[in-house]
Amino acid sequence: MDGVYLKKVKTPQLLKNDVLGRYFSEFNGTHYIPNETLKRIYPDDLLYLTNQL
Repeated sequence: MDGVYLKKVKTPQLLKNDVLGRYFSEFNGTHYIPNETLKRIYPDDLLYLTNQL
C-alpha cells in the first residue's frame, strides 16, 4: 500500500484513530480486543492473542 508505513514499537500504545472503534472494543495495554462481530468471524484470534502476549 502506497503511503502506509508501519513502525515497530517496544511498548504497545493506544492509537488515536476513530476507525478502530468499528472493529475493536478496547485496548488492554498489549493489544486491541475485537468487537463482537470480529469475535464471531475470527473466533481463534482472541484465543491466540491471550495465549501469545
